[in-house]
Amino acid sequence: MNVIYYNIIQYLIIIIAIIRLIMGNRMGNRMDRDTYTNILYNGMIIPLVIYSTIGHLIFRNSVADSIGWKSSPFQKELGYFTLSLLLVMIWSNYSNTRIKTKISLSYVWIIFIMFAALNHIYELKKGNMSLNNVLPIFLSFTVFILIIYNSYKFWHMQ
Repeated sequence: MNVIYYNIIQYLIIIIAIIRLIMGNRMGNRMDRDTYTNILYNGMIIPLVIYSTIGHLIFRNSVADSIGWKSSPFQKELGYFTLSLLLVMIWSNYSNTRIKTKISLSYVWIIFIMFAALNHIYELKKGNMSLNNVLPIFLSFTVFILIIYNSYKFWHMQ
């Protein structure tokens, strides 16, 4: 697997979510339960968690190599964490949980990826200029901003 395609697919998921949010705002749609669930939760967060799970469980050696890291059993543990989060997120869709639960699960993801971004920044400071070390930093901050901004709008426009 060429891991650069992995990053491109993640960015396409985010760009599609941004376009859908912009189109919804132009049509005068306010942030509601369905908008958050369909665009951000199901359309962005869950696909990103799926990609993270696949990358860290199935392609863990390729991912580690592309970042400039040695393969480690912690890659598998990270994959198990993201798989667990994914299963809870899917369950929340089928059990029709409240939107605040879905936002909270989104927060679990963004808190995790922000700490992961700090690790990538640390590696960058040590001289790891690998593209696959740098790209996750931007991905993390982009997702963080989208979720925080839109969940804030949801809670304060109700």
